[in-house]
Amino acid sequence: MTDKEAKELTLEMWRYLRDHPKIKSKKDLPTELWEKVRDLSFFCPLCELYNKECDYTVRCSGCPLDYVWNNCNQRGSAYEAWICAEFNEDSRRHEAAREIVNIVRKWKV
Repeated sequence: MTDKEAKELTLEMWRYLRDHPKIKSKKDLPTELWEKVRDLSFFCPLCELYNKECDYTVRCSGCPLDYVWNNCNQRGSAYEAWICAEFNEDSRRHEAAREIVNIVRKWKV
């Protein structure tokens, strides 16, 4: 997968999650979209390319989300907000997914 392909698939997935905030897990994506990401590291095109374990720490050098938060899963990140949203916090999931879309959209590949 190239950076360009990863960007396109990431945007497709997160736009869908932004527009369907009732979805609480990537595993609940529509079958066609789930099939595109299910075998990727953390079900994420960006993680597939950039997530490397080194000396028991995660290195995401090159990932556009790493540039923003130093790790997409770090406390205070949009991904952390999306993944940790309570079942009734659709607006929180929507805003988190929107932020991820905006960051990835601006990423120059």
